Formats: sequence, structure tokens, C-alpha cells
Amino acid sequence: NTSGTYILPKIIGVFKRMYPHVNVNLHVSDTNEIAHMISDNKLDFAVNGGVLDYSSNVYVERLMEDKVVLIASPENNLACKEQIQSEELAPYNFITHERHSQLYRLTERLIQEMNIPSEITMTFGNIDAIKQAVAANLGVALIPLSSITFELRLGIIKELKIKDKCWTYPYSLIYNNNRYLSPAVKKLIELVREHIYKGCLCK
Repeated sequence: NTSGTYILPKIIGVFKRMYPHVNVNLHVSDTNEIAHMISDNKLDFAVNGGVLDYSSNVYVERLMEDKVVLIASPENNLACKEQIQSEELAPYNFITHERHSQLYRLTERLIQEMNIPSEITMTFGNIDAIKQAVAANLGVALIPLSSITFELRLGIIKELKIKDKCWTYPYSLIYNNNRYLSPAVKKLIELVREHIYKGCLCK
């Protein structure tokens, strides 16, 4: 969802300006469905988030590690602090993606890692819904930075920084080893590598 909604459209825009007569179809779905579609040879290639065990017929190339940020509404009591302690999150509910998603598993793991008595109380089918719920001060969320840069810049949502905590979310280029890749597809893959390698890293 994240790469298909927030990363690939800009790269496809560059590609279309270079090759205006080549048609591009972008399919956005969750990590597991995309993995199955690649394995079944239904897509030319994909940029998939998270960590999966892919089938042996799938080529996998790690492209980048996106920073994962903890976000809250500007109305949240923690939003005015430069840094917070993990235990200060105890009263707040976590909002994340659907239960089967990579983001849900990541959020669950990080809650355990922070050792806070908080829990996931709300799940949504897409990132935009999560952002809207956080902006409405319904809870906090852990989310890839690439999906939230616009809202952070406008101050619609605030990043909560926890001392000595930094998490990442990986993106990988995947395609079926048995699939013929046309010259146009290969060129688009080149652009994906070029632009995503310049992406944000956890610093």
C-alpha cells in the first residue's frame, strides 16, 4: 500500500514524461497479495514493503529502509515535547493497518519492544484512514515516513520522538524469474532503483 500510493506514482510520472506512449497500469494491494501475484506471474514487477519468505521463482532485491515514525495529533498532550519516554504512551491507543498486514505485525512487535501496556484498538484498510484517525486524536500510530511527509510538513500530524529509538521498514523490488521483461519494463525498473535508492533512511 505505501509504495504503491506514495512512492511509485512519482516515479511513473517521470517515466511517462520520458516515454509518453507507453501505458502503465499500477496495481495497489497488500504485501501478501502482491507476493502471490508475482509468484503466479501476473505482474511485471513490484515494490513490496515488509519482510516475507518469497517462493524460489521470485527475484528479490532490497531497495531501501524507510524510517518508521510515531505520529500523533497536534492536540495530543505529547505533541509539544521534543522527546518522550516509552512509558508515556501507556494511556494511548494504537491505530494501524489490518491484522494480516506487515504494518500490523510491525506495530505489534514495537509495542512489545517498548514494553508498554498499550494495545492496538483500531485497524483500517489503508494508510490514509490511519492518518485521518490520528489527526482526529483517536490514538497514535507507527507509520512509514514516506507516507506522511506532506502531513508532517503542514503540521496536520506531529511526530513523537522517543530517545534512542529508531525503526525502519524495508522495500524490495520483486519479479518472477521466469517472466519476460520488455525494454520498457526494464527502463521503469531502472528508474525505480535510481529514485528509491535516494529515499529516506533512518538517521
